Amino acid sequence: MPLKYRTGEVVMKGDRVLLSGEEGVVELVADENSNDPMSLWLLEEDRGGVMISQLRSLGRVLTSPEEDSDIEFVCRGDFQAVDGSAQ
Repeated sequence: MPLKYRTGEVVMKGDRVLLSGEEGVVELVADENSNDPMSLWLLEEDRGGVMISQLRSLGRVLTSPEEDSDIEFVCRGDFQAVDGSAQ
């Protein structure tokens, strides 16, 4: 089952979100539908979740949008890596 925000939208790579009021981007989604090596490793090591990047004070955070009440979905967007390259 795909990960969802509290508001019901499916979490997707590139989503713009707010985490504790800070703007961020979903860099990685590790759920049962994942197929990239990092996501699969996270699923094996933990329960999965999402990596949120581009946060001013936090940098990157691995968390679960279904459990973390501080994550707010803002909009869909194209993923831009921290170095500015498109993914």
